[in-house]
Amino acid sequence: MRPRPSTLVAALAVATFGGWLALRQPSTTRTWADDHERLATVTRRGDTVRLVNVRDFRYGPKGVRARQWHDRVIRLDQVDRAWFVLVPLSHSLRAPAHSFVTFGFGDTATLSFSVEARREAGEEYGVVAGMLRSFELVYVVAEESDNLGRRATLSDHPIYRFPVKGTREGFRTVLADMLDRAESLRTQPTFYHTIWNNCTSNLVAHVNRVSPTKLPGIVAAVMPGYADDVIRDLDLVADSLPAAALRARYRVDAAARRAVAAGLSGAAFSQAMHDATAAR
Repeated sequence: MRPRPSTLVAALAVATFGGWLALRQPSTTRTWADDHERLATVTRRGDTVRLVNVRDFRYGPKGVRARQWHDRVIRLDQVDRAWFVLVPLSHSLRAPAHSFVTFGFGDTATLSFSVEARREAGEEYGVVAGMLRSFELVYVVAEESDNLGRRATLSDHPIYRFPVKGTREGFRTVLADMLDRAESLRTQPTFYHTIWNNCTSNLVAHVNRVSPTKLPGIVAAVMPGYADDVIRDLDLVADSLPAAALRARYRVDAAARRAVAAGLSGAAFSQAMHDATAAR
């Protein structure tokens, strides 16, 4: 039996589309959306790390009110804390979520890493598009007042900031690994993928490279919104509260909006997040 013309047309279309996907190459030279315009530059000399293009946007009720980047110098031997930040993306489904991590240095200084789909100017993120080589992968190295304040200000989703249980050496190793990855993407770009190369999958990979307690990859692939349950069950949260109480204590979106409205940024913003949860 000969295949129907419609079947041949469909097969040809699929083959053409597949060929286009295979030929599309990742790039660092597109016209990027303003929040993804610059990649961080990382220069390491022992434990001293110089960062160029740390994002420090300021936000207001109507969106971005100041676009700015700055340079910072951090020391890997001073990192002593970390927080896992979870941002659900749906009010009706728990599984969709964005996650990122913030590191603390000695006093109230922090630095935040958010792994994202790098959008071009005028481009919107899409779940299906994210599986079709539509976005490059980007590590947004930013002040916590940017990465967390942005999401608190521009959406009404809850935000949870969980303290991570770990050692100084463990935090240092994960931070160094993330810095190396961020720097490598400047010269070796790669595509984001909604399931296999997303925000949580990259965090899981960094942790699993150094931790004897392995995080399951399925959480990152299809249900990142349950990641807090997983890290709690694996005793990776520095608190022993039950799951619901844990979320209640470490929810910070309202506190973040107040901090943004008060004009707090940098260390002052992070201290406000700490104070909001410590008081509960």
